[in-house]
Amino acid sequence: MRITRFRIQGFKNIADVSVDGLSDINIFFGLNDVGKSNIFEAIALWHRLLATSRSPNHSESHEDFERNFGTSLFSLGGPTELGLDVELILEVSDLQRKNLFPDVVSHLRNHLRHTNESQLNVTSQVKSVLDSNKASIRSKAYWGDRTDVELHPKDLANVVPPIHIIPAERRFFVEQRNTDKIAESISHENLKKALFYAYLSSDIQQKKRFGAIKTVLSEPPFSLGELDVALDPGNDQIDIGFIRPYGRLPLENLGSGSQQLLLVLGQVFLNDFPIIALEEPEMNLSPQRQQELMVALRRLMQDPAIGLKQLFISTHSPYFEFTENFYDVTLDESGHTQVTRTTEQDWNTHFAVAPLGPETGARLNSLNQVRLYDGLIDDLDLQRGDLVVFVRNDAGRWEVRRAEEIANDLKPITASNGKS
Repeated sequence: MRITRFRIQGFKNIADVSVDGLSDINIFFGLNDVGKSNIFEAIALWHRLLATSRSPNHSESHEDFERNFGTSLFSLGGPTELGLDVELILEVSDLQRKNLFPDVVSHLRNHLRHTNESQLNVTSQVKSVLDSNKASIRSKAYWGDRTDVELHPKDLANVVPPIHIIPAERRFFVEQRNTDKIAESISHENLKKALFYAYLSSDIQQKKRFGAIKTVLSEPPFSLGELDVALDPGNDQIDIGFIRPYGRLPLENLGSGSQQLLLVLGQVFLNDFPIIALEEPEMNLSPQRQQELMVALRRLMQDPAIGLKQLFISTHSPYFEFTENFYDVTLDESGHTQVTRTTEQDWNTHFAVAPLGPETGARLNSLNQVRLYDGLIDDLDLQRGDLVVFVRNDAGRWEVRRAEEIANDLKPITASNGKS
């Protein structure tokens, strides 16, 4: 399951944005307040509108709509009309998830069998119009080029799970008891409970995922220790900690960066969502940890036991920029969000090549911060944060030099100037 394209119209500060060419990992890069999170919220709202639609064309009272969704989602200062178009690919394996409508699955399987196809290309269009008295929601979903083969919006919402958003929060929230009679997604509020359940569960898949979390966190590069989950008999609260050579370290004694690693990876491992949006994973993580987290996420994408098919990341960190399928998020003169896909040709404008071997160039990001490749860092015997100088040599090529080298080269000149 993977979203290949989406279009958002009239949502918050998004007037009209189309994004295509989506791949397994997609980076949305931009400054604060340009609307990166709004993009993820719009895709999540698309699924909510599908799931609550009673028919492909229905109306409800203004009060009901406002209570369910809120009118603040409509474009600021624009028309009260919201459009969400999403194109996605459904594969045969996606029809094996739990709690799917049997008749819908049978219908889709028969279509795949008769057409001898391995996947369905689904197009979904949702439009919500708000006037003074009512809200009208119109939705349509069909596969391939056959617009006559339609899916009921609720059927599509059942087959396609919602996008799970991991917000940019730094620490665990206090566990709250769920009073609703609906299934919970695993989030900051209940990850402790989910870890405890996975620890005790006899479910083979949960056991595998819990074991995978322990392995990732205990081994290099993270090396946090062995994840330990228990129930505190004194207050009946779930106690999370890490066993280290010198003893057990409670979760609350960890820094916010290490807590965030568990928050992010725990939700990715234990949630049964194929599409996840991760907001600002760089929060409270050192540059080295940011790169290590990216490596771990790439590995998770390749693990069939996890079930993660697609990842959206919003960031303003230079350590995530250009690492995957990359989109620049900016504001136009009217304050509306703009999204531009950065092509391979565009990447070249951010490079200055140093003549020190392959893949040892410097990369200048769109926030005017320079990040050197790890290979170049090693060649120059540098630590991140050291001072370096970019020098154009006689051949017109750029070199990356240590500040000490430049100072040594200048010593004869400064000495002669001092004598004169």
